[in-house]
Amino acid sequence: MSVQEEEKPLPSKYFKWLYDQVVPVDEVDGMSSYWLVCVRMHELPFKALVPHDDNRIAEGAELRAEFMDTTGLEILDWVVLMFPDATVFEVLVALAKRANLMIEMTEQKWFQIFLQNLKLDLYSDWYCAHHSTGRINRILGHFNDRTYRYSGHGGGLFPLTKPPADQRQVELWYQMGAFMTEHEMY
Repeated sequence: MSVQEEEKPLPSKYFKWLYDQVVPVDEVDGMSSYWLVCVRMHELPFKALVPHDDNRIAEGAELRAEFMDTTGLEILDWVVLMFPDATVFEVLVALAKRANLMIEMTEQKWFQIFLQNLKLDLYSDWYCAHHSTGRINRILGHFNDRTYRYSGHGGGLFPLTKPPADQRQVELWYQMGAFMTEHEMY
């Protein structure tokens, strides 16, 4: 670990640890880096608006314990990482890990699918440096407030061509299963 990394506050180290899990190393500082989008996701608490999406919050929060185990932090350091709930970024990282256990493609590939489905793949760091980022907040708002369309298009994480139910009322876990089934990933 470099001296610069050693001086970073614990929340910054934690964010970088999360980011490194879902963005390939060769893209961290490149044209397809999504650091700024992920920072915004990490500033936004995830809203569990349908039953059982609180499981996504729990899995997102479990990443903090995994980070502590991985880095050998003491319990006193845990206090620094205590947020009221999991952030959108933590939920997506945890969901990418779970998706990869079901359909092995790497967490990075799953996270890229999430970015594409949300249309956030258009907002690389290069783009954000040259354009307004207000659209990112609107996209994340549609996702987090579940104001997307019945099919999940227009802001859902798992849009479907033939949804069996209103995706705004379906927990993310079952949305993901329906997405995998519709795309014949099994």
